[in-house]
Amino acid sequence: MRDALLYVATFKTLVNHLAIHYPNMLERDGNGAIVTPPVVTGFARTPAITDGTAVMVYVRLQDEEVEDWRGMPGVEIMAETVFTGPGTAQRIYDQVFADEVKYARYKALYPHDPYAIETGLLAYTLTAEFSEPTEVVVQLDDEPQTLIMTDVYKLSVTPDVSVSVDHEGVVLSEPVVETRTITPSAWIGVLAGA
Repeated sequence: MRDALLYVATFKTLVNHLAIHYPNMLERDGNGAIVTPPVVTGFARTPAITDGTAVMVYVRLQDEEVEDWRGMPGVEIMAETVFTGPGTAQRIYDQVFADEVKYARYKALYPHDPYAIETGLLAYTLTAEFSEPTEVVVQLDDEPQTLIMTDVYKLSVTPDVSVSVDHEGVVLSEPVVETRTITPSAWIGVLAGA
């Protein structure tokens, strides 16, 4: 068996080719028609990543299937290696990430740079002029809450909560929408045991 990362620039072209040469590789409905959207079957794979035209998928091919996929019109095997269990997926992704052109194509279809999302909270910063731990009373919706702070304290609340502080030497910032950074996996997926 071989694991591979397949890239198809125009999925419709592949579907047309399979419909003619490998019709049993396309999933059919109860009437025998190709399902919409088309689904390629017959081998182990991760869910496909697509932009509506191009498709990329991590697959595990039987030895007799490898040559069929190598010669299939419109299919590029971006990386492949013999399946040996744990570490196989790392070898696949190392091949793609080490090749500037392949990695650019991969990243165009599967962007995985960190990005920020809003948490739904407002963040306040309390800045103090003292450096020793000090009790500070903060009013949250007119309910007193005691904080122990030194230089800076970060406070996050839902937007419907009013915040005020009346403590000499403590400044309350204007609220900012709190965000969290999400770092997606660099891999589109792997199959069991890889």
